Amino acid sequence: MRRTSLKGSEVSEPAPNNMIQGAALRQCRPLFINATLVTDMEKHSMSILTYKTPINFANVSEALELALATQGKVPGGGFIPFWITHPGDGKTQLHQQFCDQPSATSKSGKRGLLVSLILSRVPSVDIAAIPVPDLETGKIRYFHTGRFVGDVPNAADYDFVLVFIDELPNSPDDVQVAFQSVAEDRESNGVKVADNVIFAAAGNPSEDNCGAGTLVQSLLDRLCPIYGEVDLDGWCEWAEANGVLDTVVQFNRWKEGTALQSFDPDAEGSQASPRGWVKFSDALKCNPSPVFRKAIGEGYLGAIKYNEFAAFEKLSDVVSIVDVLSNPEGCPVPLQSGADFAVAANLISYVRKSGDKLEESAVDSIIVYLDRLPESLAAFGFAFCHRANPLFSCSEKIGWFKGKHATDI
Repeated sequence: MRRTSLKGSEVSEPAPNNMIQGAALRQCRPLFINATLVTDMEKHSMSILTYKTPINFANVSEALELALATQGKVPGGGFIPFWITHPGDGKTQLHQQFCDQPSATSKSGKRGLLVSLILSRVPSVDIAAIPVPDLETGKIRYFHTGRFVGDVPNAADYDFVLVFIDELPNSPDDVQVAFQSVAEDRESNGVKVADNVIFAAAGNPSEDNCGAGTLVQSLLDRLCPIYGEVDLDGWCEWAEANGVLDTVVQFNRWKEGTALQSFDPDAEGSQASPRGWVKFSDALKCNPSPVFRKAIGEGYLGAIKYNEFAAFEKLSDVVSIVDVLSNPEGCPVPLQSGADFAVAANLISYVRKSGDKLEESAVDSIIVYLDRLPESLAAFGFAFCHRANPLFSCSEKIGWFKGKHATDI
């Protein structure tokens, strides 16, 4: 049985048009123009990797819209996305977000139920089923939980069921063959997959050294592998909307993505990832002691990234909120690299946390102080303060600031 390692090599040439066949599947080209892993059909090997696609809600949504439009509706099973990315980059969360979209705002106008199956080297009862002898007929019957074909409680309350198969390359051959049958024939051990069930899969590249195995080639040929990478802006927008601490978000913006996911397959111990940053933020909200805070930070992020974050936090203390509010024109503007960004992040956090108690006088002071920061940072701080709290627009100085910084806002 031919197996394929999930690796690819960077090339500058575009993928040949004949590598993705069928009119329905060609609809995916706008999404994957910047990232398509293409299989060499003649050699049956994954050998060409163009560019990586950002893992964000827009791209995951478009992939799932294509799955809804084709799975069970075109020969061969339709478009089944298979995301290949580093660990902890938020794939499951983005698929959940797609399912949670209310009908008034989602692109499909549908509301879905996510069924997440995490595979391992142990055979999955959910997919491969359990063979049981039938003593009356002398035949073998297969029993499974029903989750794999979307037979789950309350499924009828949703317009579609999304079965998300995570860690697919970790699974043994019998599980992969069972999924292949579903991918092509939409049937599992004689049980038909309901028309409103769609599938998506994910895994890590084998070179990541995180336990990822290889795929049976015949299964791989029925999926659309997509190599992805973390999207900084997309993650920060999600994080801001879901309560991740402002200092965590703005630190990652300041580091321009280099801290969000610092994955090194040869490194030992913890490494930073979007999932780790969210868990770290949740832990900080409980105000752990300084000693335990360090242990948590190094546990989720690794020592290097935690120490960088801790230093960033200290930079923000160079100028306090009290100083800015009481003396915006006279309190110091930090000159140390990164300190001005840290202070801006502190102001954004204050504006957000003030909620409906944010006073116009405080907004006036913050705007005056932001105006004294470097041009691009002033515009950055203003834009994110405005996004953090609608009351930030109550100040009469809004027009004055926009007039001075019109080219950067």
